Amino acid sequence: MPAGKPDHVTSDGTMSVRQVVRHLATGHRYVIRVRGDSMEPRIQDGDLLLVDYTKEPRPGNIVIALINSEAVVKKYLRQKGRVILRSTNPKYSDIEIAETDHFLIAGVVLRIVEGAV
Repeated sequence: MPAGKPDHVTSDGTMSVRQVVRHLATGHRYVIRVRGDSMEPRIQDGDLLLVDYTKEPRPGNIVIALINSEAVVKKYLRQKGRVILRSTNPKYSDIEIAETDHFLIAGVVLRIVEGAV
């Protein structure tokens, strides 16, 4: 529910996805919806992620990364000066960022909004 200005809420007391995004995504933040199972069990397909694109990633943070123009949600790690992106689902392999990769951290995940809203 909005704590600031009044907003339209459906009769069952829920807010639309657009309303949730508008209330969460302020300043240097944006909201994205997860597709896939690589971050299960912590992050599920369909969850919304609140992301800050100005926050500096620290090892262990969940990040949105662009690797050669492909976006991924992964755990950010550093090992021996190299960047490693890890899924929490063990069926996916680590991604080690090579010097030839075009790599960018597009934000650090601040909050997970579970389930379809």
